[in-house]
Amino acid sequence: MVQQSQPRGDSYTGHADHEAELARQSAALEEQRAFLHAMLENLTDAVIACDGEGELTVFNPAAERLHGLPVEPLAPQRWAERYELRNPDGSLMRMEDLPLYRALRGEAVAGTRMLVAPHGRPVRTVLATGRQLRDRDGRVLGAMVSLRDVSEAVAAQERAERYTRALVATIDAQRAVTAAVHDRGEVLRVVADRAVAAFPVADGAVVELLHGDDVLEYTATAGTLRPHVGVRLAVAGSLSGVAMASRSTVRCDDVETDPRVNREACRRVGVESMCVAPLYAAERPIGVLKVASGRPRAFDDADAHQLELLAASLSAALRHAEDYAHNATLLHERTEALAALEVSERRFRLSFDNSPVGMLLIDLRPGSVGRFLQANPAMSEITGYRREELTAMTYPALTHPDDLAETERSIDRLVSGGVETVTVERRYRHATGRTIWVDVRVGAIRDTCGRPLYLVAQVQDVTRRRAAQARLERQARLLQLIPTPVIAHDLDGTIRGWNGGAEATYGYGADAVAGQRVHELLATDAAAASREEITAALRRDGQWTGQLTHHGADGRRITVLSRQVLEHGLAGAAGTGDPDDLGGRSETVLEVNTDITALRDREAELAAFAGVVAHDLKNPLTGIIGFAEMAAELLHDAVPGGSGVQTAARYVTRVKENAQHMNQLIDDLLAFATARDAPLRPGWADLATIVTHVVTVRTGHLAAPDRPDIVTGDLPTVWADAGMLRQVLDNLIGNAVKYTRPGSRAQVTVAADHAGPAVRISVADRGIGIPADQRRQVLSQFHRAHTGQGYAGTGLGLAICQRVIERHGGAIEISENPGGGTVVTVTLPHPAAPP
Repeated sequence: MVQQSQPRGDSYTGHADHEAELARQSAALEEQRAFLHAMLENLTDAVIACDGEGELTVFNPAAERLHGLPVEPLAPQRWAERYELRNPDGSLMRMEDLPLYRALRGEAVAGTRMLVAPHGRPVRTVLATGRQLRDRDGRVLGAMVSLRDVSEAVAAQERAERYTRALVATIDAQRAVTAAVHDRGEVLRVVADRAVAAFPVADGAVVELLHGDDVLEYTATAGTLRPHVGVRLAVAGSLSGVAMASRSTVRCDDVETDPRVNREACRRVGVESMCVAPLYAAERPIGVLKVASGRPRAFDDADAHQLELLAASLSAALRHAEDYAHNATLLHERTEALAALEVSERRFRLSFDNSPVGMLLIDLRPGSVGRFLQANPAMSEITGYRREELTAMTYPALTHPDDLAETERSIDRLVSGGVETVTVERRYRHATGRTIWVDVRVGAIRDTCGRPLYLVAQVQDVTRRRAAQARLERQARLLQLIPTPVIAHDLDGTIRGWNGGAEATYGYGADAVAGQRVHELLATDAAAASREEITAALRRDGQWTGQLTHHGADGRRITVLSRQVLEHGLAGAAGTGDPDDLGGRSETVLEVNTDITALRDREAELAAFAGVVAHDLKNPLTGIIGFAEMAAELLHDAVPGGSGVQTAARYVTRVKENAQHMNQLIDDLLAFATARDAPLRPGWADLATIVTHVVTVRTGHLAAPDRPDIVTGDLPTVWADAGMLRQVLDNLIGNAVKYTRPGSRAQVTVAADHAGPAVRISVADRGIGIPADQRRQVLSQFHRAHTGQGYAGTGLGLAICQRVIERHGGAIEISENPGGGTVVTVTLPHPAAPP
């Protein structure tokens, strides 16, 4: 192909076209620049660009809005400082850390975060994406970054994360509450602790519960509020009161500016902001759950919603805990009731089976009315039927036909509720066919509605009691015929019986004395013992005998020998008193009083006579004894061997012995005369010293082979007249030595021991003894048990002993020595301290 040349004109034309092309390109570039400028102006993302030297070339309006100030041509570091570009941790970004210059260096910038903090505006979170700009030849032209404001997205994400954390914490709290739901106090503590954990902005939490109607109390606390447990504040004028009244969750951002709060209380516990949700029980507000912070505006709406959820779970847990506690209480009460019922049933069974009283359980159900459901062993002993036989019987089969109608009437009264219990005496038919009398006490057992279920009967065999009662009635009639006074009274002296002999002796009628105290009515003077001592002796020994002085209705002094016996079931036995008491009292004293007034008067006359006789005989006898002794001495010195002298000596000795016997008789008469009226001077007397003195006087003049064997134990100190007690022991030891068996050596034992409030002194010998039928008689004056057996005596020694001991308030008793011989026991009151 041949290339044709172009004319010169074509060259000019080509130039013009080039110019035009350049113009078009320039216009296009300008249009593009306008487009780019408009695009940059209208972009919502901030765009910043710089040239290869780092000088800013592009800074769109969005970037100015993001930074809050117009762009100025500043050095990069100054630009970063001016526009407060910061790292996410809040530190000022260095120039080399700026996303634009990192992009200029060719570093990856996509996803870089920074903070833009314009003056006076909220800090914005910015996400930067940038790249290095190069031409087609690879030369660096500059760099650009796109900045997107992600503050709202970050805040939303943070809120979502915070909400998620709060939900997780709430779920954990609910789990912990569920684990502790059986313990109300633990539920409250767990909720308070977990509330602090569930709200990161909270530094304290409290559960406030109503105390009364107008006061809230810090019941459970956690965090900074833990030290304030127990604090109380008024419902009125508090944010808690607002929450309860409005039944909604409320928030306070600043306690210093919120008029609803109790500002003083908040200052006291260090609260600046708080969120409060009400708690409910049966739809009624009972308190609040509160989270608090020591800085203002710590909580938002999400926190309020979250607290409301937690408060709802706490309310449910509290209801569950209260229900559980109520059910646990009911269960405990039911368990205790069942246990008590079991114990009661076991106790009833033991009491039923082991009762010495007959027990019957009688059915009242339709179709089996009157059948014995249960019977105890005592019932078998009473009736003679085995338990199996009794439980197959009904009460008509056991009851005597003559008593059946009355028994049925009594049961009808019980079943109808007319009476609670019935006590009657009935006749039963024993298994052997005989008739027995029983005392029956019946009560009805009812259900909660008052319907009778069955009867419980206690049965006692009173056959013997009725027979004894009949005997007592016969005895009472006999006692009425006895002329001797017979009085039946209680231990305290209350008169229950008074026979005709008592009426005749004292001059009081039976009706007048009933219920009075015998010792007060008769002005009793017990010289031998006090009323307390007599009662003690009756309780201890069952009997007491002694002399009493009474006063009759006419004031006359009456001396009686009283014999009292403690009996059981003997009330009314003296013939008067309440007939219902016959056999019904457990302790009754039967007192038989023999009037010895005349005898005592004769004794007094005899004692006076004995005193006169003894005094008148004493002096002549003393002379006779003296002269006999002198004659014996003279005869002893006379010419020995003469028969007359020897005979005279025997006669004189005989005169001396008879005179000494008469002297002893006179001494006994004097002692007997003075034993009743001589002044009694009691004191603490050493019994060992008295016995030693008596033994020395009695046996000191005897040669060793002839001395009796006298053994003394550990002898105490006693309260007595020492002189009179010495006289008693002299008589007792003298008798023990005197009545030794012929050809034997006397063996005497003196002992003493304490018996309650008394001391007993015994003198025992191995002698010839005293016949049983004469042991009481030898205590009378001038009575001797061994008359005509060669034993000298006056018969006054034991009478003197009895009179002395009775004056001391004691007693003397004679018994047989098991090894042979006699034991004389003297009982003396032994006070703890001198009266």
